Amino acid sequence: MILKLAAQGLSGRKIAERPEIQVSYSSVNRFLKDRRRERAEATKDIVRGHLAATLPTDLEMLDSLTRRLEVMRGEAEKMGLAGFNMELQVVDRQVKTIGLKLRYSGADEDDSAQRLIEALSGDD
Repeated sequence: MILKLAAQGLSGRKIAERPEIQVSYSSVNRFLKDRRRERAEATKDIVRGHLAATLPTDLEMLDSLTRRLEVMRGEAEKMGLAGFNMELQVVDRQVKTIGLKLRYSGADEDDSAQRLIEALSGDD
């Protein structure tokens, strides 16, 4: 019942004030906090499992993007500045997306992987 009331947007204090709830608001808040933590961990496990499955493809894409940038450097004059800037923006967004996926996959728990993620995202 507490979860149902919380899902309706009621605060812990409002839930505890209900006559059918016979516990303190601090107990209600503690219960809700524990449930949120459990749900968050389960969600993280699901997300990390999905991301781990896509990481090999993402890393291959990162290698491909690196090769693409090398080619683009040589063709920059032919493409003109506007076209080159557009390409760079697209590549930058793809690299940042891969870095974000690496971070949320749990790959950042290893120091060398963390350095890679920081390099991809441009964080210094």
